[in-house]
Amino acid sequence: MRPGEVGQLQCADIVSDGETYFFDMRPFNARNGRVAIKDLRNLKTNAAGRVVPIHPLLIELGLLDRVHELESLEEKRLFPEWEAFARADGTVRWSQPITKSWQYLKNFVLKIARKDLTLYSLRHLAAEWLDNAVIAQRTRDRILGHATGVPGRYGSNGPPKPEQVSAINAADPPVIQRMRDILLPAKQRADRGELIVLNGLYPVRLTPA
Repeated sequence: MRPGEVGQLQCADIVSDGETYFFDMRPFNARNGRVAIKDLRNLKTNAAGRVVPIHPLLIELGLLDRVHELESLEEKRLFPEWEAFARADGTVRWSQPITKSWQYLKNFVLKIARKDLTLYSLRHLAAEWLDNAVIAQRTRDRILGHATGVPGRYGSNGPPKPEQVSAINAADPPVIQRMRDILLPAKQRADRGELIVLNGLYPVRLTPA
């Protein structure tokens, strides 16, 4: 997903077919009728309206728990701590908070000198994983929100089929398993109260150990 797309996500955008969870990023659900223009999502292109499978690791790490907590606070946005940035020309950017966090991580924490390594590089990396897994071009384009040729524009614009999602998840490179090995034990420690959880939903007071 594009960073700006992540910043606009709503809790209600997380849907499920009973087996897989998705981010429903379509401007509106045609089955429910059209919505007011002011309520439409700010999409980069017409092709950006799509349904994106949520990686199982995000579910394991507690994404649904976060949604339930946000909803209990009557918060609609999935990342309410990401404040939208209004530019001088009137356009709104939703990616600025995560972009600044990435720059801090890259330059001051990890001290990465490569100039061509950006947050957007993750999107290119995901596209490469799909290519290596020999995912059908139309499925790849639908997931990434790319415009495609005329033949590819026809057909369902709903969630990918279960077999397509399975093929996508099977494309995980070793780095995803490494992420799981690091993050899941940390979550388990947090669930046991051994770590302090900072989720941005409300102020947390830290006291010296």
